[in-house]
Amino acid sequence: MDQKVWIPDHEIFEGEVESRLQRAARVVAGLGRLDGTLHDLSVLQKAVDGLIAPLSNTLAWQALGMAFGRVLKNELNLEWVMVEDEYGRDPALRYPRSETLLFPLTMISKRIEKRQRPDVTRLFQVIRTDMANRYHKMVPPS
Repeated sequence: MDQKVWIPDHEIFEGEVESRLQRAARVVAGLGRLDGTLHDLSVLQKAVDGLIAPLSNTLAWQALGMAFGRVLKNELNLEWVMVEDEYGRDPALRYPRSETLLFPLTMISKRIEKRQRPDVTRLFQVIRTDMANRYHKMVPPS
C-alpha cells in the first residue's frame, strides 16, 4: 500500500488530539502545566527523567509525544496531517506544502521502550535545526 497523507477534518482531529493532550496532562500532573509552548519541554523532561509512567504504558508515553508534537507545531509553524500506510493510520506533522513528515506520537515512546531517556529539549533543537536547514527562512528563529 502506498502512503496516503491528508489534512484531517479539523473538528474530529482536534477532538482526538485534545483527548491525548488531556491524558498527557494527567500523566504530568504535579510536574507542571502543558500549554503548547517551549515551557512544555521542561515538564516533559521531568516526566521522562522520573519515568512518570511505567515503561509498558505506551498510551501514556504517546500522549506525551502528542504534547511534544503540539510544541513542534506551534513553534515551527507545522500542520497536523494523517498518514495511512500498510501499518495503519497515525497523526504526523508536516511543514506546509512539503513532504517532510514528523511522527511525534512515538518520538518519546519508542525511545522509552528502548530504555533510553531522551533529552526532549535536544530533540526539539535537532528538529528545529533540521527544519531550518531544509526550509531556511521559513522556520522561526529560536
